[in-house]
Amino acid sequence: MTPRRPAERDGERARWERLARDPYYAVLNEEGFRQDRAADDARARFDLSGERDVAETLGEIRRHFDQEFRPSRALDFGCGVGRLTVPLARECGHVTGVDISRTMIEEARRNRDARGLQNVSLSTSEEFFTDWSAAQPGFDFIHSYIVFQHVP
Repeated sequence: MTPRRPAERDGERARWERLARDPYYAVLNEEGFRQDRAADDARARFDLSGERDVAETLGEIRRHFDQEFRPSRALDFGCGVGRLTVPLARECGHVTGVDISRTMIEEARRNRDARGLQNVSLSTSEEFFTDWSAAQPGFDFIHSYIVFQHVP
């Protein structure tokens, strides 16, 4: 018997597919990241925001818990277009990015491939929770930023 998906999740997935039509703005609601208004430096600023967030997060962990912290397997839950997945890939042995939106995952794949990252896997949340997660080794770092407020 196939488990029934909650209607709320289907609604949230549909909402994120709509939002993914303007993916960078959907991730960070700054007018300068809208596709029709983005300045030449918009993508660089977007990417830099992810670099800063990852550096700050890992810096706090290293400062307060483990100076040598370097995850071997990280999960970026709600990865969107890969804003945090890409900088995490430089710090971790392997990063798995998961998002509810197939369109966001496709954009994350383009971003991963454009940077030649070999240590990043990407999947939709549905794929991850039904097919994929049981086959994966555990994670020693799970990261999620500006995501849970969207989960019904």
